[in-house]
Amino acid sequence: MPDLKNISLKWKTALPIIILVALGVIMTIFVTGYETQKLALDQERESTLHGYRDTVLNALTTMMMAGGNFNQQEANFLGQMGNIADVKVIRGDGVSGQYGAGSGSVSPDSVDDDVLKTGIEKVVIDGDYIRGVYPYVASSNYMGRNCLSCHNVKQGDVLGVVSIKAPLKASFDRIRSLQGLFALLGLLGILALGGITFSIVERTHRPLGKLIEELKDVAAQNSGMTVLEEKGGDEIIRLTKSVYAIIRVFSDMVNSIMLSTSKILPVIDILGGMSEKTSEGARKQSMQAVQIATAAEEMSQTISEIAKSTSRAAETSAETMDIAMGGKE
Repeated sequence: MPDLKNISLKWKTALPIIILVALGVIMTIFVTGYETQKLALDQERESTLHGYRDTVLNALTTMMMAGGNFNQQEANFLGQMGNIADVKVIRGDGVSGQYGAGSGSVSPDSVDDDVLKTGIEKVVIDGDYIRGVYPYVASSNYMGRNCLSCHNVKQGDVLGVVSIKAPLKASFDRIRSLQGLFALLGLLGILALGGITFSIVERTHRPLGKLIEELKDVAAQNSGMTVLEEKGGDEIIRLTKSVYAIIRVFSDMVNSIMLSTSKILPVIDILGGMSEKTSEGARKQSMQAVQIATAAEEMSQTISEIAKSTSRAAETSAETMDIAMGGKE
């Protein structure tokens, strides 16, 4: 038995529909056949058998009222009826005691005995035949005739039964032919429905197949693999596997990045320390430069004062010289 997990999603979608339709067709064939057969049986019982029954009972009553050799007349009549249907007349005890068993007497079976005792008609299926067993009940007015005038019985006594068997083979053959036609039409309908269903499912599921292939390509490109070994399962299972493959690929990428980051962090710490030392040296150099600039400025001010003092001394010396020269004159 194939693993249901490995069946394509389009089969999982289409097969239930086809199976349900096939079951519906089969049920329709059986129900139609059953109802048709029932209709045929009802037709045989209500029309054919009842028609034969009324003909036989009316003929027997007429022959008895007409007088003459009833047994011979009965035998001739039943012989003629035999060309149409299988008809048998079984006399009850009251009639047999008065007129004898009859020329065409037959032994009653269980169905005949039951109708003789109860006076209730019965219709049974006997192979390819339908059989009706009908009571002949004594009445003072049966089809316009008084049965009690000829028979020493009471009102309501069962004088006998009429057993009529009619063939059903022709009707059953027609029903089977109709069932065969329905089965052929149903099969053609199932095949047509299957083709339409597969076509629709193929179109609706095609994007899913493309998505699976694209996911495989993405996973293969990012993992360096040429083919993803994700076999088995329907489209949903394969799609899930492809998504998991991509998740694994990107998880590996994230882990690789985290590992690289963990290796870079110590270098960054070292560079940070070096930068801090460089910054500290720069700060010291900057302070020294400030101090040198301050000293230079102070020296400049001192030189300027010395120059001013020198200039004043020169002026004083000149004035002294002028005074001295004037004194000699």
